[in-house]
Amino acid sequence: MPHHHREAPQTFGQSRLSSKLAAKLVVLALSVLASLALAGCGGDDEGEIAETIQRFYTAASRGDGKEACRQLTPAARSPVSGLQCEFSINQLGQLSGGAAKRRLAAVEVRDVRVQGRRATARIQIPTQTPATLQLEKIRERTFKWKSSDEWKLASLGTAPGGTF
Repeated sequence: MPHHHREAPQTFGQSRLSSKLAAKLVVLALSVLASLALAGCGGDDEGEIAETIQRFYTAASRGDGKEACRQLTPAARSPVSGLQCEFSINQLGQLSGGAAKRRLAAVEVRDVRVQGRRATARIQIPTQTPATLQLEKIRERTFKWKSSDEWKLASLGTAPGGTF
């Protein structure tokens, strides 16, 4: 005949104690998750700025005017010399050789400085003079009911050391 082990029955006090402990663990786990989520919401400005710059130059190197221009502020997207942003980037992609496209995609972001909702970042494209980009944090509507703050390029370069 198989021998079955039986656990000792819990008393009312033990059951209540383990319920309280379980409830505290749940609250602790939820608070840890909430703090991690909030930490992610604030974001890392320097990282977000570097990502915006990388997205712009990668898209420009592919001649993807739509994606590149998404990384610009509305003012920076406005026509320059009568040319539309997307058209200009698309032309760049068609006219540039493979080496130039690889250099654009290899942009290095250095020395990011954030001042509230404005920032500067020095970039280095291989074989070119370093440039300083200006960025702004702007509110973008992602859905009808939702918007978020995103870093966008306000200027594609000034002389080294340029500021707002």
